[in-house]
Amino acid sequence: MTVAVEKAGVGNGAGGGARTKGPAEEKIYVTVRVRPLSNKELARSDTSDWECTNDNTIASKIPVPDRSPYPSSYTFDRVFGPDCSTHRVYEEGAKDVALSALTGLNSTIFAYGQTSSGKTYTMRGVTESAIADIYDYIQKNQERSFVLKVSALEIYNEVVKDLLTSETNPLRLLDDKDRGTIVERLKEEVVRNCDHLHEILKICEAHRQVGETNLNDVSSRSHQIVRLTVESQPQGLTSESPPAPSLVASLNFVDLAGSERASQTLAHGARLKEGAHINRSLLTLSTCIRKLSAGSKTKGAHIPYRDSKLTRILQHSLGGNARTAIICTMSPAHSHIEQSRNTLAFATRAKEVTNSAHINMVVSDKVLVKQLQKEVARLEAGLRIPEGNENCSSDAILHAKDLQIQKMEAELKELQMQRDAAQARLDEVNKKLQAEEDKKQADESHHIHTPVSTSHRRWSDTGDYFIRKMQDQNSQMPLSTQPKGTSLRQSSAASIMLVQEIRKLENLQDELGEDANRALEALQKEVECLRMAQAGMNHDAASTIKNLQDEIKTMRCLRVKGDGGVKDQEDATMVCASLSLNPAMLREELSRLGEKDKTDADAAIATLEEQLESVQKSLDKMALDNHGVDSPKTPTRRKKGVPLAPQSGTGRQYLTADTPYSPTTWRSLRYENNENTPPQSIASNANNETPEVSVPSPSYPFDTASKGGSAGNSRLCTGGRATDAARVARFRKILAAPAIDIDALRELAWSGVPPNIRPIVWRLLLGYAPPNADRREAALARKRQEYLDCISQYYDIGDDDRSTDENEMLHQISMDVPRTLPEVPFFQQIAVQASLSRILYIWAIRHPASGYVQGVNDLATPFLVVFLSEHLEGDMDSWDFTKLSPETIYQVEADSLWCLTALLDGIQDHYTFAQPGIQRLVFRFKELVRRIDEPVVKHLEQEGLEFLQFAFRWLNCLLVREIPFQLVGRLWDTWLSEADNFPEYLIYVCASFLLTWSDQLQQNEFQDMVLFLQHLPTENWTHQELEMVLSRAFMWRVMFDRSPSHLNSG
Repeated sequence: MTVAVEKAGVGNGAGGGARTKGPAEEKIYVTVRVRPLSNKELARSDTSDWECTNDNTIASKIPVPDRSPYPSSYTFDRVFGPDCSTHRVYEEGAKDVALSALTGLNSTIFAYGQTSSGKTYTMRGVTESAIADIYDYIQKNQERSFVLKVSALEIYNEVVKDLLTSETNPLRLLDDKDRGTIVERLKEEVVRNCDHLHEILKICEAHRQVGETNLNDVSSRSHQIVRLTVESQPQGLTSESPPAPSLVASLNFVDLAGSERASQTLAHGARLKEGAHINRSLLTLSTCIRKLSAGSKTKGAHIPYRDSKLTRILQHSLGGNARTAIICTMSPAHSHIEQSRNTLAFATRAKEVTNSAHINMVVSDKVLVKQLQKEVARLEAGLRIPEGNENCSSDAILHAKDLQIQKMEAELKELQMQRDAAQARLDEVNKKLQAEEDKKQADESHHIHTPVSTSHRRWSDTGDYFIRKMQDQNSQMPLSTQPKGTSLRQSSAASIMLVQEIRKLENLQDELGEDANRALEALQKEVECLRMAQAGMNHDAASTIKNLQDEIKTMRCLRVKGDGGVKDQEDATMVCASLSLNPAMLREELSRLGEKDKTDADAAIATLEEQLESVQKSLDKMALDNHGVDSPKTPTRRKKGVPLAPQSGTGRQYLTADTPYSPTTWRSLRYENNENTPPQSIASNANNETPEVSVPSPSYPFDTASKGGSAGNSRLCTGGRATDAARVARFRKILAAPAIDIDALRELAWSGVPPNIRPIVWRLLLGYAPPNADRREAALARKRQEYLDCISQYYDIGDDDRSTDENEMLHQISMDVPRTLPEVPFFQQIAVQASLSRILYIWAIRHPASGYVQGVNDLATPFLVVFLSEHLEGDMDSWDFTKLSPETIYQVEADSLWCLTALLDGIQDHYTFAQPGIQRLVFRFKELVRRIDEPVVKHLEQEGLEFLQFAFRWLNCLLVREIPFQLVGRLWDTWLSEADNFPEYLIYVCASFLLTWSDQLQQNEFQDMVLFLQHLPTENWTHQELEMVLSRAFMWRVMFDRSPSHLNSG
């Protein structure tokens, strides 16, 4: 594809620009919109200082002093008052620019102004009107076919992010010679219809960064750019039709974040940082506009486009190949008079900027080839008839051609003579070579059975002899008999070809000799290996091997003797006979030994398989006996088109070995064509581990039986796999290594960690403790000392030494900590709450981007309990925190803090302002549930229950509040084993958790569903139910992961 541009004259209608200097240049079309006074401004009796005197002028109501730097009125292409509708703003201020994209002209429409001046509101209306007009234009112009593509991005804190995906990875800006600045890996979707485009825009709005400020409840905290690419080409073209180029243009809708003053917004923390980045990028935009508006005065001056990513992306729209319309929004309030004047000054400079728009045509490869062929034909015709010879007679041209023909015939005859002479010499050489080869074959027929030797005369020697002989003949030939010009050169070429063929034969001969030698060496190695492996074999086999070795030595002597081979034919015949007999005897002996070993191995394997099958049947029977209940009266039906959807009743929770959900079945299914294989330890018992054996272990906090549980069911409460003797042995083997294999540990821990080694494993999985055993103690001591330094520097100080924000944060922590897990008595101890407060405050101080967020207090509790289990024994409810020394307490707090930090570093955007990470996960959570069990989602939507109302707490607290606390340790074993894949797996676990009660939810109304989801019936859950949730989640991830359409509801 080749892109061509053409100068284009553009109209001067509504939304167009004033033409200057020529049809290809126009100035930016600038309009100003004044919004009405807001409710907040009216409440504080703010007055309006601006009025629109006509359609092009806005004036200040306050008299301006004579020497004031500000004018009393401003004139623009169009001015819209407070009572003007957004559709009218579009019709008169942006429509012509927007429709230019349909004719091959790049176009840009963006809104500029202070915060809370109505930019986003205006751009939404303009975008909707432009989309309606574009599709109306396409409908009326059926002679051309149109293809629309859309992409969207935001610039948040100078980081470019894609708004069409849920990924938060920053995108890079690259420079392209033809297209200018491009965004790497920016997703672009083909638009199917108008409704599809509106759906995409809604997704962009949902992903955009917004927040609350003192001036605006919903303030845009990032610059948003939506790009609509329009491609069109004529329809009904045939092969005979003249080539017609396609038109390609882009239409940019840019909604800028508003400029703001910290004194008015009262922003601090993350809001203040966002405002600083916004103002910096808008300042760069103003600088570029100011330098561009100067025109010839600054011709050749540097324009700082690269100082901001916003101006770098919009470079073509600012004085480049595009038509641009700017809508400046402003507030008429007296309190914002300085910001309004800055906006009007920006607009005044912007209307002086000149763009040069071109029609972008795309020429196809076929059309380009045809054009080049025509050009080549024209140039060839010019070469046939040189310039200035038009008056030459035809006879002179024919005479010149005849001379050229005669010259070529003479050269041809000379070449034929040279060819004949070379052919004669080559025939002579071939005859001599044939005679030599016949003689060689006759000699070799007497040595067929001799080992190959490479000491004979080489073919290259013979070739060199013939070359020298031919050169002598050529030198003795009279010069008159030699072909004219290149006889010697022709003979040399023939000789070189001959030498090449001879050397190929020589290489083949060498390779055959080497193969024979390797075969003899391999046979000797087999005999030697058999002798060493079977030292106790019978005397006959040993003597056979000895005879074989003697014969091999004899053959080596024969091979080393050289040119003559064996002395006579009888010796060679004897050697061949022995070689034909002894390999058969050797194979027979090897088969006998192999069958014996195989019989023993088969018997051992069969015994192990019988033991494994017996244990599996016992476990399945135990699960059914302990949890078997009557099936529901009405059998449930699997929902059509829903793979592996959970069924109602307890049959969904307790599976047998025959069902497709049983651990025995899915342990084997998950390895087939699976790129995201879970830890291999899940399937270890089905492959090569010993049967599960329950081992006695002390009581640990996360593994005590729930209230009402029987003693006979203690194994299900503690997690059978976590206390499996073979798995415990594997854990101890990994942990005993000098350098721990973290990947192997992660795979093994995915299915549960024994409670007595859980603290060590968690430190390693989170990277807090180094894998190298020699460095581990020193690293832990250094981090614990760093925590003590933080306590003395930030916590153990007076309130006067803290800032206001820090005191408010500490106050909020002191209010939330007593409310942490109220159903667990251990966390009601005053000393425990004080320890938890220190951990949370130090974490918040070290993470100013988020600060303290409610819900982090719940995430610190599992770490605190796990690391306390190293120092306290018995049931957690009986722990006395005051018995620990201060050193031990600070050590536990330090470990809890650094592990909490490592966990939350991977999901930091879950706890920054507005928690965008959680909002994205809720969106993906809903779409995943729709894919698995669409009736549930439809029922929730019909009842008006949003996923955010219940899923926010699940994702914010990582399900800590939704299950009994004694199961949290087992759940977090899997969380920490997932590493970077944890947020993704969290969605699948939440889907499995919700669909456990699929049928029950579909039978409830809104109020009942809200109460049910706030108080889920999980108080009597054991590890059995939790394992089922994790198993279903893993199976769904195997099915849907890496599938681009798994979140599509269609």
